[in-house]
Amino acid sequence: MNSEIREQETTMKITIKKGICYNDYQGEPKVKKGKKEDPDDVDNKKYLDNTIHGKNNSDSTLLFMAIYKSQVRATELLLKNGANPDMRNFVGETPLHCAVEIGSLDICRLLVSEGASVDKSDNSGNIPLCKATPKGEVNLIKFFLRNGASPTTIDYKGYTPLHKAALIGRLDNCQLLVSKGAKVDAKDIFFRTPLCLAVEIGQISVTKFLLRNGANPNISDYNGYISLHNAALVGRLDICRLLISKGAKIDAKDHSGRTPLHLAVEAHQTGVTYLLLKNGANSNISDHNEYTPLHKAALAGRANICQLLVSKGAKVDTKDISFRTPLCLAVEIGQISVTEFLLQSQVNPNETDPVSQTPLHCAARIGRLDICSLLVSMGAVVDSKDRLRRTPLHLAVEAYHIDVAQFLLINGANPNNSDYKGYTPLHDAVITDSLDICQLLVSKQAKVFAEDHNWRTPLHLSVRAGQKSVTEFLLENGASPNSKSNFVRWRSSHIRETPLWLAVRMKRIDFCDLLVSYGAELDNEIENLLREQILLSIRNGSRESLAQSLSICTSCRHDYRYATLKENCRKVIRRAIYSFRD
Repeated sequence: MNSEIREQETTMKITIKKGICYNDYQGEPKVKKGKKEDPDDVDNKKYLDNTIHGKNNSDSTLLFMAIYKSQVRATELLLKNGANPDMRNFVGETPLHCAVEIGSLDICRLLVSEGASVDKSDNSGNIPLCKATPKGEVNLIKFFLRNGASPTTIDYKGYTPLHKAALIGRLDNCQLLVSKGAKVDAKDIFFRTPLCLAVEIGQISVTKFLLRNGANPNISDYNGYISLHNAALVGRLDICRLLISKGAKIDAKDHSGRTPLHLAVEAHQTGVTYLLLKNGANSNISDHNEYTPLHKAALAGRANICQLLVSKGAKVDTKDISFRTPLCLAVEIGQISVTEFLLQSQVNPNETDPVSQTPLHCAARIGRLDICSLLVSMGAVVDSKDRLRRTPLHLAVEAYHIDVAQFLLINGANPNNSDYKGYTPLHDAVITDSLDICQLLVSKQAKVFAEDHNWRTPLHLSVRAGQKSVTEFLLENGASPNSKSNFVRWRSSHIRETPLWLAVRMKRIDFCDLLVSYGAELDNEIENLLREQILLSIRNGSRESLAQSLSICTSCRHDYRYATLKENCRKVIRRAIYSFRD
């Protein structure tokens, strides 16, 4: 050890004597050559000063280098030769900060004895004491406190040394800091006290100490959380019990209106929930969304917590800001166990939400057959209508849940109920191209000729959507190919659409053949449409378009040469047809 110290001292003496500096761009040492070694020489004094105070590209001097390498003797030699003990590097650290970083009490003593300030902060606002506290170096902390370091100083986060000691759970450091005047209720930039931090990380011993020394358990942070909120959230039953015994407000609300009970339920903390209820927590208190703890338990799917809350007086039919009961929420997310419990607790299965949907509507929409069966067995009305006059059967068909649709039909759902547009479930099944659901509905006496408010039948919709298999099925089951819709605007006139008119407009030869084979008839509107298509093809000079238009005429059994076209168009069309032929 003595040989190492002598070697360090010799090296540093040579360094100073030779005029080595660290001020080039790479931080590599450069030796000033060709100079005399006379200590009284003015030039040599300049080189000596440049050596001791010169910086590398990190703004570090030889003193920083010596400290980082734990060279106590070299540090002492530099200080005796005029090194500045309060010099800063590029992050604002002084040599004392660096000594704390490597945990060297000897170098700290040396620097302080040479005049280093214990209260100088770096760019982050940390004084050496602040850097010593997270490391848990109790000897360093004692040293700085003895030498006048302030225990109430704060860094850029607003942390005091006590915050940092609480955050790492060092009880001995906390005791030392409090004995030297640290404030137990100091707040950081997020308004958190050391007690808040200790509770967050579950430090029971530090929590006990702070509470014994006057820490206020009801100070709230930027979220409005008091310490009991944090303890409930992390499920620390022992800390919750301690805080309650020290006067923590059991029904305190955060900025969202949530109490510790809300958070305990959200986090599935059954033990904490029981403790809070046992100590008088209000089971019917609501947050800003009017959620009670029972709403939260239903959303979390925790049947055991629901049972606990109801046993402690929670109301099963309370509504949130959207007028939804816990049952509605449980059904929406498919929680069968919670749904079953709430129904057994005499909740109304036909309670409606803001759009007048019952829980059965929700279950049908998400396709939960088990929940639908449970709701119907408990008295849910299968034909209840929402604000748009849709029944659960409408929603099941729209979402293509054939098993739910079959269940509802078996249990008496009317397949011919119409919604606000006049759509029956069969209309919806056609729109979704669900042939199997169409077959199911028709087998349950759904009317294939049912009309919506525009007099459109399911056949109109299937032709418009180009669904040939559904169209064929409807025609086979008695759908009229000549049914007309209400007047709709087409170009400059108003017409009444038939399925054949729609097929002609879409130029679907296969649909035209199918509809004509089932008795679809030509009318003036279809003839006019055919004439328009032929004339447009001629005007555009498109052989393919004309051939397609003529094929459609043939499918519709329409003689384009002698039909009731306007007289002034006949010759033009006939001439064009012959000119297009090969």
